[in-house]
Amino acid sequence: MFDIERPKLDNFISRFRECTPRILVVTDGPLDEKDDPFGLSHFIEVLSATQIHGMTPDVVYRHRESNQVFNDLSINTFDVVFLFGFNPTSSPLSSDALTRIKRFMQSGGGLFATGDHEDLGTGMCGDIPRVRSMRYWAKSETPDGADSSRITTNLPGNDGVYVFEDQEDTHPQRLYPNYAVGTDSLLVLLPGNQSPARAVHPLIRFGGASTLHVYPDHPHEGECRIPEDLSTTFELDGEMEREWPGSGFVFNRPRPRAVAYSMSAGNGFTFSPDKSAVVPRSFIALAAYDGHHADVGRVVTDSTWHHYVNINLKGMRPGNISNSDMRAIEAFWSNMASWLMPKKTRLCLWPLLVVTTLLEHPILEEIKIPELSLERTGELITLGEQIVDAVDESPGSVASDLVADVMAQFGRNQSEPGIEEEEFDAKLATKVSCAIIGAHFTQLVAAMADDAKDFDEQDIHLIAASMGPKLVDAIFAEERAKVERYVKQLERTANLFAQPLGASEA
Repeated sequence: MFDIERPKLDNFISRFRECTPRILVVTDGPLDEKDDPFGLSHFIEVLSATQIHGMTPDVVYRHRESNQVFNDLSINTFDVVFLFGFNPTSSPLSSDALTRIKRFMQSGGGLFATGDHEDLGTGMCGDIPRVRSMRYWAKSETPDGADSSRITTNLPGNDGVYVFEDQEDTHPQRLYPNYAVGTDSLLVLLPGNQSPARAVHPLIRFGGASTLHVYPDHPHEGECRIPEDLSTTFELDGEMEREWPGSGFVFNRPRPRAVAYSMSAGNGFTFSPDKSAVVPRSFIALAAYDGHHADVGRVVTDSTWHHYVNINLKGMRPGNISNSDMRAIEAFWSNMASWLMPKKTRLCLWPLLVVTTLLEHPILEEIKIPELSLERTGELITLGEQIVDAVDESPGSVASDLVADVMAQFGRNQSEPGIEEEEFDAKLATKVSCAIIGAHFTQLVAAMADDAKDFDEQDIHLIAASMGPKLVDAIFAEERAKVERYVKQLERTANLFAQPLGASEA
């Protein structure tokens, strides 16, 4: 059983302060951090209180009065950047600011970007690689904010009349999760699982089987999109970079995914401002790109920042107390901040997350810590599976991401062709990763008991490098032995059926 004395636990936790997640929130135009209608005060408040991989983040807010707000943007300063753009095409990023954002993304930093109807937000966000193709930014590509082509999610109030103020009431729009979202990894749907049921994207997946089904409404939104051409490039520091790089080993090429859809529908406004009735249609409200499989940062785009500003939240926060719909949206914000975190942050905080999770989990009494030995490979696999299951009960699928991180330490180079799914047994590969996760935890527990070791993001890589090949040999030898025993059973059965009844008596 895993147990640790409180002083040693406190000492262990204190060692992870250097891994504290850091988030930068940037707005322009009239958007700000204040407690006003177009302020992000509640969003920032939620981010500042959330738990990311077991740690409370530092959240920094800046307004883009000048492009100098990005001067210190680097993966060593911030982990995730949220961009809420208001200014149109006429207020573009400087070339230096754009370059800093590109470097940040290429180094693994997570980026969120959104605007509003027509070309609002294009100035700050419309030229950023990946972001530029995951949402409609140009005015020529977006519908008018007032005529019958506008995108509206406003639900009428209790009187059934459509007015602008409906965006402030207690009735949020319905959000439609994309259960057919697809995956960039062969791990999520293991071979042999023929169930048509699928999990939603981790961004909107909560504990258990629950997911996000509500969203703030607004009468003229923007729209996310999924690019068809993944061969595009962009310039960075004199070199041409692939906008959608490939990956290797067990992963398909990461591609943008439609996370959730909304419905645009409704009548015209009875009173001013003038808004025409619209033809109903669905549109992508949230899109995401998992760049971790290609060693770049993750990206999320949203159809509008009205899903985050105070004016669209107030009806779900009577007396400044969040109702159940608002709490679901807040949980999504926390999910998103966690999911966007760079791989390095996930690896750095993994020991803290797994220890704090297990100490409060019912499975704690069942966990057995084996010796760190190849003779205990089966027990290491079981321990790793228990850890992954326990951590993944919390939102964000952090443990599943770590399984993929570990698996990425093996296999072929990214420049080589990908493995066809029929050539790959995801169950066996997952066993290898779980064995390494179990071995890492076994070593972690021993180090905590000694109270004499620093922890860093390389620990699990070192175990993968030192024990990985031997664990692979041990696991695959056992699986091969199982297959050989099964083949012998088949041969004996075939021999029995090949002999006619009574033949032995002839």
